[in-house]
This record gives sequence, C-alpha cells and structure tokens, in this order.
Amino acid sequence: MIGHLSKLTLLVPTTTQSLLFVEVEASVAKPERMEIDTTNTFTFVFEVLSSDAMQQQRPVKRVLPTTEEEALRSYECRCAAEGLRERLTAD
Repeated sequence: MIGHLSKLTLLVPTTTQSLLFVEVEASVAKPERMEIDTTNTFTFVFEVLSSDAMQQQRPVKRVLPTTEEEALRSYECRCAAEGLRERLTAD
C-alpha cells in the first residue's frame, strides 16, 4: 500500500528588472481515495541586487502572462511589490 504523496507546484507569475516572484503550492495526494488536497501556498520574492555580478551576465527574464488569470496574478504581485517598496523606503 502506498502512503500519501507530497506534490509541490511552482509558478513564476511575474518579474521586474530586479524582483522575481515565486509561488509554490503544496498538495497532498491520497492515492487510495484518488484525491489531491492543497495544504498551503507559499509566496517568495527574491531581489537581484544591482551590484551582483550575475546580473550583468544573466539579467532577470521578463515573464508575460498567457491567460487572464495569470495577468491578474501578475498585477497583484506588482501591486504588492509597490506596497513593499513604499514601506521599505519609508523607514
């Protein structure tokens, strides 16, 4: 008998010149019941520093949405980034 299986799904909804947004959805598959339950969603934001030598060699690639749902996620991430940037510069 097989136990429960973990599944991680990664999505990069948008990028900017210096920010990379990553969403990871964690799910548990229960083969005996033939069901999959989403247990958590993690959102990460990585910043590429301008002094980073890798940026000159490999700039952050632009990610374009292909569906309306992806476009909405991209917009939400960009709004969150602006709010984060405002809070960081206010201190």
